[in-house]
Amino acid sequence: MNMMRNVLLGSAGTGTAFAAACALRKVWGAEVKIVAIDTNPKHLCTTSLLAEHYQQMLPFNDKKFPAQIAQVIHDYEIDTYLPLFPQEILVAIKYLRDNPNKILYKKLIPSSISGNLCADKLKLMDFLNSEKIPVPHTSLADKPFDSEFYFMKPRCGQGSKGARGILKGDLDSISENDRNSYIVQELCQGPEITVDAFSDSQNIYTFAICRERIEVKNGVCTKARVFVDDELLNLAKKLSSLLALEGCFCFQIMRDSSGRNVVTDLNPRPGAGTAISVATGNDFFAATFANAWEQDYQRYFSILKHDTFVTRQFCEFIMPPLV
Repeated sequence: MNMMRNVLLGSAGTGTAFAAACALRKVWGAEVKIVAIDTNPKHLCTTSLLAEHYQQMLPFNDKKFPAQIAQVIHDYEIDTYLPLFPQEILVAIKYLRDNPNKILYKKLIPSSISGNLCADKLKLMDFLNSEKIPVPHTSLADKPFDSEFYFMKPRCGQGSKGARGILKGDLDSISENDRNSYIVQELCQGPEITVDAFSDSQNIYTFAICRERIEVKNGVCTKARVFVDDELLNLAKKLSSLLALEGCFCFQIMRDSSGRNVVTDLNPRPGAGTAISVATGNDFFAATFANAWEQDYQRYFSILKHDTFVTRQFCEFIMPPLV
């Protein structure tokens, strides 16, 4: 690079942000300054170990959060911002709209269409269905379709938090307010496959790696089969075009009762398990930053010649003491 980049990593307490910080340090080293932000204090956020600066933030739903983000961008002269959670992404989109002359590498911030749709799973499923992308039968939990068993998840959630199977009769035990904030989907069959994808619309380039969950602990994949699939690559191309997706994004695939592949969820950013794909020699994080900075991103990808199995283990870090 010809200039120092000041990179803001949102939701720094997540494994996704830590993987992004690792990619920045591995590839660009001291050529980037990392500012990490999270609701946790510094001594409880591992990503802070890789950052020059750390700031504890208000929750996303706090009305003062947008102003706080704007202040961080100003104070640290941020030129590159990677938001990760849906609510944070929406704040970043609004910031760009309100500050069109601010130098932020916009390919890292999802488009308005993808940001808004992916923040509301009901709207996302309705949109994909209207575009002939196979999705599970989905409705508000307050107005469920006819079934004896459902898979219920927050309408505006992330990851697997709050998601669970539920019997039809048990829906009545949930308050009306909660039913309005949840969706129900038909029960799909495994294996559950996540597709890590990368898109550069300017050069009409898409790359994708698939990972089948073999073992999951507390919602986190700990063992996976990583492979390539032409059908899912073509689906990634279609999704990136429909939703104006740039850089890394990911989506989940399962099978419905008829055996079709259906999209059960989609995120316009890297996921918590994307580091599994990175382990196979495909660094989606480095490629995403390189794309934003108009550098060669294809050098971070390599086509897998055979199925690869990846396992994960926890690693312990000693954090600096409180001062």
